[in-house]
Amino acid sequence: MNDENDQKQSVREKARQMAANLAERIANTLIRPPVLPLSSCTLVLVTVWRVDDPSVVNGAVERGKNRAEKGSSGTLSKAFFGLLRFMGFGHIEPTGEGGIEVHQQEGADDIYVVTTTIGVRVEDTSMLAAGAVALTEKAKKLPTGVLCALTGIKPGKATLVDLSVDIA
Repeated sequence: MNDENDQKQSVREKARQMAANLAERIANTLIRPPVLPLSSCTLVLVTVWRVDDPSVVNGAVERGKNRAEKGSSGTLSKAFFGLLRFMGFGHIEPTGEGGIEVHQQEGADDIYVVTTTIGVRVEDTSMLAAGAVALTEKAKKLPTGVLCALTGIKPGKATLVDLSVDIA
């Protein structure tokens, strides 16, 4: 009976330690102010989509432009940049600058390339540059709906063909 209580306490102690480590990581990556002065750069997200109806991508451009002109509550932006900080990319925040462009890929009737640019301020651009490859791989693993929300494509109307992330 005593061994069983010791095991339960050991599991509880491990859970408390994991929770404390997670809370510390959240505090250090999401809440703390940046240590270094921030410098501006542009995050470039290029997605390639297969769509049956060209109005899907044209609508994405219009919605993206309208959203940028109106401004927003920033909930998606806060979640996206919070996730980047949590993944270890240092302090990164949007500047409010950017744009979205769509063009049809040459030689393909149903393939469209959506280029989304997002102005960001970061502590260390070299850290972000080094992480761009890892960010591409992690972004490919995101649900298509998240990528659709970032690019303005209506979920379920397009199939992701390729994705790349770079900084300029």
